[in-house]
Amino acid sequence: MDVSIVEYEKATGAVFIIAKGKQGDIEIIAEMLTTTYCLILYQLHIQGTGAGSSSISELRAMAQTLGKQQKVREVIVFGARRVTGSSVGMQAKSAKGKVPKPLVFKIE
Repeated sequence: MDVSIVEYEKATGAVFIIAKGKQGDIEIIAEMLTTTYCLILYQLHIQGTGAGSSSISELRAMAQTLGKQQKVREVIVFGARRVTGSSVGMQAKSAKGKVPKPLVFKIE
């Protein structure tokens, strides 16, 4: 998968990423932190071509590519609260009263 970091603000960690998905470009905005072996994408917002236009397998492929580009062993993704669509203000994949778990992708 083609993944490019378009913009990165070192002082704040803000990053803008574009990936080429099956149904078009996928835009990602997050706070990025890199450690010796790990890349963390915090407060991740994702924008595709529409509802259902991407999947967890595409997110996994993006994480694999980005992890290899950054030379890390894993990518950890913390989703942000929704700002559009259904359930605005809800944390992605959360259950009421529970802290959502991050997605952890081991880089192969």
